[in-house]
Amino acid sequence: MTDASTLDTDAIIESLRQSFIDTVHQKMEALDAMVDELWRDRSNEADILMRFKGEIHSLKGMGGTFKFPIVSIVSHHFENYLENIGSPVDDQLTDIETYLDHLRSAVDGRANPDDAETDKIVASLPIRADAAPPTSLPEISVLVITPTQYLRQLVTFFLEQAGCQVSATNQPFAGFRLAIETKPDLVICSVVMGGFGGLDLLAALRAIPAMANVHFALLSGSSDRGELAARPPDDVPVISTDNLDDEIANLLKDMIA
Repeated sequence: MTDASTLDTDAIIESLRQSFIDTVHQKMEALDAMVDELWRDRSNEADILMRFKGEIHSLKGMGGTFKFPIVSIVSHHFENYLENIGSPVDDQLTDIETYLDHLRSAVDGRANPDDAETDKIVASLPIRADAAPPTSLPEISVLVITPTQYLRQLVTFFLEQAGCQVSATNQPFAGFRLAIETKPDLVICSVVMGGFGGLDLLAALRAIPAMANVHFALLSGSSDRGELAARPPDDVPVISTDNLDDEIANLLKDMIA
């Protein structure tokens, strides 16, 4: 028998998901209008591009918040395409429309593609002919431990974009064993994991002398605040799942500073 509270929760989640989809559609209409304006008249392109980039950055964050990693991933590549674009030529406006079509399809599909399909989507995204080669940090090995599929996908994606070597698991006990066997440079784990939370895992690994040089970080959403009542050590950063891209980039830079 299905519990009434479960039905209420499911209804709330579906309502939030639909609200997100509606919001994305509204943003897409505004973005389409900006592109149409650029096709007609480039005299105000600097202001239009600034607003356009702001909307794409907003979509990237919303994709993570509302568990649509494909939206965040496409938006991340879109931001890279738009970086230092200057005055867009016609071919670039066509590419921009292609990115918008991919974002629209991602939301209309109402489901996240698997890793293989995501790779195909990313491979089909336009790349600017004048784009500078991506800069990457020295290779860092990272173990990601989280039971949440969309978080594993997003965290892995942003780490790999930075040039990291990434392994991931959804099981805390498997993660504990992997950490000991592989001794990664960095372990990132969720605060909340069934039966064995991130703080428990951190304490267990830090009790092992061979893990003394391994860096740790915790993944935390707004709903995890109660779990962080026992404050983690000062040298263990807490990464907000609402701003993964920037926080992971800052974490890696701090590691090699």
